[in-house]
Amino acid sequence: MEEFDEEFSGDVEEVRAAFAGDWRITKLHGYTDAELQEGEPPRITFWEDGTGELVCGGMDVNVDVRYGETMEGLAAVTFKGRRSSGEKRASVSGLGAIQRGGKALQGSVTIGGRARGFTATKLP
Repeated sequence: MEEFDEEFSGDVEEVRAAFAGDWRITKLHGYTDAELQEGEPPRITFWEDGTGELVCGGMDVNVDVRYGETMEGLAAVTFKGRRSSGEKRASVSGLGAIQRGGKALQGSVTIGGRARGFTATKLP
């Protein structure tokens, strides 16, 4: 991934490209490491078509994604989705920003009405 030390230019394509790919969720407030690792490895994936996938704690949710910037000029994302039909229904929404240097994504995700902070790192 390209590293950005300056503010983004305001180009949504540049922001979308910075998020594209898999991000490994390394911390999710309120989850133990064992709970977080249940099922597939925890990650959030952003595709350039405006969709994505959140996988953590045995949950797999397809999300709609919107890209933008924070007031500080950091690349930002918001996402929202629902668990697949046939599973316990829960809505998921969140937001995050790529921190300076481009290697960490920090934000908040709401799962079933409970907001939790998270940290993720970009996978190669």
